[in-house]
Amino acid sequence: MSILIKKGFVAKSSCPAKYMLTPEGKEAARECLMKSKMEDPLENLVNVERFSQPETQNACIEEFVHSDSVREEANATAAFRQKKFIDVPLDSLEKCTRMGYSEGQVHCAFAEVSETSKNKEISSLWPAVLCRLREDQVYGQEDRVGFQSTRMDLTDDGGDVPNVFTLRACSSSRPSSEGLDANINILSIAPLSFGERFEDVYEVILILDDREHFTSQGARSKKMIEKICSEFKIKINVRRLPIGDGIWIARHKHLFKEYVLDFIVERKKVDDLRFSIRDNRYRDQKLRLLRSGLKKLIYLVEGDPNSSEAAESIKTACFTTEILEGFDVQRTSGLHDTLRKYAYLTRAITQYYKLHLPEDQSRCTGVCPSFDEFILRCQELDKMTVSDVFAIQLMQVPQVTEEVAIAVVDLYPTLVSLAHAYSLLEGDVCAQEEMLRKQSNNVVTSAASKNIFRFVWAD
Repeated sequence: MSILIKKGFVAKSSCPAKYMLTPEGKEAARECLMKSKMEDPLENLVNVERFSQPETQNACIEEFVHSDSVREEANATAAFRQKKFIDVPLDSLEKCTRMGYSEGQVHCAFAEVSETSKNKEISSLWPAVLCRLREDQVYGQEDRVGFQSTRMDLTDDGGDVPNVFTLRACSSSRPSSEGLDANINILSIAPLSFGERFEDVYEVILILDDREHFTSQGARSKKMIEKICSEFKIKINVRRLPIGDGIWIARHKHLFKEYVLDFIVERKKVDDLRFSIRDNRYRDQKLRLLRSGLKKLIYLVEGDPNSSEAAESIKTACFTTEILEGFDVQRTSGLHDTLRKYAYLTRAITQYYKLHLPEDQSRCTGVCPSFDEFILRCQELDKMTVSDVFAIQLMQVPQVTEEVAIAVVDLYPTLVSLAHAYSLLEGDVCAQEEMLRKQSNNVVTSAASKNIFRFVWAD
């Protein structure tokens, strides 16, 4: 509930507490319910002819790409200017910048964390700083867009019925054009030399995992993919992926080097999602996506959840993933619809890099990892460490989401280290219950902090 209040979806009043949806919360609820019911995709939607117009297309792409990152850099810089300067150790600064955060964001986070940790050495604060940076990235700062979702509803027949591409916002405020322009360097890009334009040097290619059911069905699926490529004028490759069901790469037109763009999609059929929720694979898979290092996480649910015996569980899981955890949840009616959705995403990503990366800003962004580097990094995720086991254990505790578990493990990598921290506060139960909330700067909610304490330490 605290997250919903912070994001402006719920208002709290009186004592005992009463909660009510804000106008933004009602809009978000309406949007999610509309998606879950799989309503007529042609109702109240924009014809694809509007999407083909430059001004409409640009607005759609901007909202899609920036749905979880609008004005982050500008706000971080403004907030930093209002705080006194913190001399951040070079090694801590490098740790954070290697993860894609700017120096301004890191300095701002250190300044905020140091205010609640006045008696600690600056060099010891970087785990809490990472929690703060990740909190801003996933949940958003108070004055930035809380959540936006790209939604593309397509017909599942192969005829000439007009396709549609719409974007609906679930947010407490609308992004300004200045915010979009200032925040262009949130997503990483492939290397560019001075004066080079992305579209002149690279082509965007969708990579599908070869273990996907429809990629291994022989000639029929091959023809289906070829038809989509021809219709949308895109390229699709099929190869083994260590994580996710699809990623997008930028391939150099002359050197043929490949770089992984900041987008990854996990596809789940409704029945598969139902089983993965039951055996907890659902949470583990989302945790791996969060740790992949890619910023735009897309969760695609294929099929009608209302046709499943676990419809309510599936809808709840989708809402949690979308609103609380910052994923972009997409829904499709079937396989053909999914492939067309992939095609529209590919075209939108291509247009984003083509239209919104001028030469004078290309040097200021993070650099995408090469495909080989991405593979190696993801293979490291498959190595189960003590911290990984601890994170999985934490996610069995009520109120502990994937983000909360990551925040706790960043602070205390093992169960023993967390238990030792509780032992230092022996006798002060209130301090023990609130310890994780305070040290994580509210990334760990009060309820989750108490539940983890009881799980680890209480009798």
